Amino acid sequence: MHPAPNTAGTRLAVDEKTLAEAIGMSVAWLRKDRSGARIVPFYRLGSSVRYSIDRVREALDKQAEGGAR
Repeated sequence: MHPAPNTAGTRLAVDEKTLAEAIGMSVAWLRKDRSGARIVPFYRLGSSVRYSIDRVREALDKQAEGGAR
């Protein structure tokens, strides 16, 4: 049996570069968010920062404005 490929969709947590590409934002924006508004949830593991793409999508959905409610 082979393990699942390490793609953003199958990993529990991803680094900031992978997340930035997945949500169409820059790494600089993610870093600024971590030190300010904290819209995007993250995990700090020692000096490493990781994100759950599912939790990030939920958080960003809560930020939606306009459209049908």
